[in-house]
Amino acid sequence: MNPRLCTLRHLLSELRACSSSKKLYNQPFTAVIMENYRKNQVTELQLCNAKDEWKYVVDAYVIYLQSQRKYKQLLKEYKVNHSYTNMAGFLGFKLPEDPE
Repeated sequence: MNPRLCTLRHLLSELRACSSSKKLYNQPFTAVIMENYRKNQVTELQLCNAKDEWKYVVDAYVIYLQSQRKYKQLLKEYKVNHSYTNMAGFLGFKLPEDPE
């Protein structure tokens, strides 16, 4: 498969993963991405200084979106609002009893 097409599909799959609606065809950002993809399809075949610029930009967006998704998963898994006793139990420690 064409590496540019793989990059485009990877970007769209990451956008689908972080989007609230799973259908991307009616989203405005999809139209912009597809327009740039088609526009750069011609310029990549011509002699230009920034031959792989589109690929680098898209790869950066893909990495950013993957990192955001993984960060949200980690935040969801390891919530910060645990009490000391719950966190100690989570880590396998037992806190001493407070004599009152």
